[in-house]
Amino acid sequence: MADGVPAKGGRRSSSGRVILFSNLRNHWQLFILSPIQNTIVFLCSLGNKPNRQFKNISDAAMEASRRLNSRKGRVKWIIPMSRMQVGSYECGYYVMLHMLNIVLAVILEMWDERFVNLEPFSSEEIDEVRTRWASYFLEMTQSINDMMNVFV
Repeated sequence: MADGVPAKGGRRSSSGRVILFSNLRNHWQLFILSPIQNTIVFLCSLGNKPNRQFKNISDAAMEASRRLNSRKGRVKWIIPMSRMQVGSYECGYYVMLHMLNIVLAVILEMWDERFVNLEPFSSEEIDEVRTRWASYFLEMTQSINDMMNVFV
């Protein structure tokens, strides 16, 4: 984080949604922007509200998209209940698990009905996402190395 600006990253999905993750004060949170539905979904494993600065930036981006696509209405923020972490370090794994579950279940709407469980993720679920991420990272690293060897 530089000058109080949260670290962030993201990716646009085939549904037009943009999945963003933000790290503010060493805590990861998840934002899902859907310009087509004019909604922003926010998930936080500590039950926090969205950071005002990030909320303003997200609102401005959605407003620009709305104007470019001649849509009407204000952005709707959806803050469903989220599984609550028990320790002080699991938030990144919670973001990964939420992203994985959203993508695998193709969750596009009815967020409040889909996110009703406040129970923490099990250590097995956290280990599973940790293993999946490590495998993916190693595959990507190997692919990059293979590509680099072609040019050597």
